[in-house]
Amino acid sequence: DASQPVSVGELGTVRPTDQLDACPAGSVMRVKDGTCEPCNPGSREAGGVCVLCEPGTAQSLAGSTECTVCAPGSVAEERGEPSCRLCAAGTNQSRAGQRECWRCAVGHFAPNPGSALCVGCLPDRITLFQGGTGAVDCVCAAGYYTTEFDPNATG
Repeated sequence: DASQPVSVGELGTVRPTDQLDACPAGSVMRVKDGTCEPCNPGSREAGGVCVLCEPGTAQSLAGSTECTVCAPGSVAEERGEPSCRLCAAGTNQSRAGQRECWRCAVGHFAPNPGSALCVGCLPDRITLFQGGTGAVDCVCAAGYYTTEFDPNATG
């Protein structure tokens, strides 16, 4: 019936509103043949349509009704991400649900991927750049020196 109300989804799914519950949760009805199809990874079903996951969230499974918030130390930069990406060594993200990692500040480092926080250098040591990846990047601060033999020390 041409006068029947329809639901229009972000990905182009159009069907009569009286058929919105005809598919199981996480699936939508294909207009062409009336079959149910699960929403793709990187999206979720909401009100009978597939909607892309927002930045800071992801969904790796097909047929989902929710997107998962990225944990601290991981991010999803774009809409429709199937998974959260770990922050690289030298970067961090302390909050959940974010879209970008931040380089560690001067005087700090993050040795492992997926760091929520950067680690501070020992007292009287600093890094000479942002994004340090290990204690080896910490050198003696101006006016300080070390008398201990440390093969990794440059200060």
